[in-house]
Amino acid sequence: SPDVVTFNSLVSACERGQQWEQALGVAEGMRVVRLAPNIVTFNAMVRACEKGGHWAGALALLRDARRARVSPDVVTFNSVLSAALHSPHVGALPNVLLQEMRSLRLHPDMV
Repeated sequence: SPDVVTFNSLVSACERGQQWEQALGVAEGMRVVRLAPNIVTFNAMVRACEKGGHWAGALALLRDARRARVSPDVVTFNSVLSAALHSPHVGALPNVLLQEMRSLRLHPDMV
């Protein structure tokens, strides 16, 4: 039966293909078979949203990771920041994310 590594590979393939909706669907499949997404899963989903220009989805996944008790890392924040910076409608969000990173002692490496 599929495990987290198998699902992570599928989500990563969706990310590489810029198919954010499919990436989220694969992650939902994990829940159906009672597998918990890990940081690799969340990062791949966030990157898929970033590459697909879906900054709101990337931000929502950051919140979902916290709710799932998965600690966002530099990759997570950088991907959400990148998605946000490519949209004219995010307001102060990048600054809020940078402040949050600093509070977690994470250092952005792309901004």
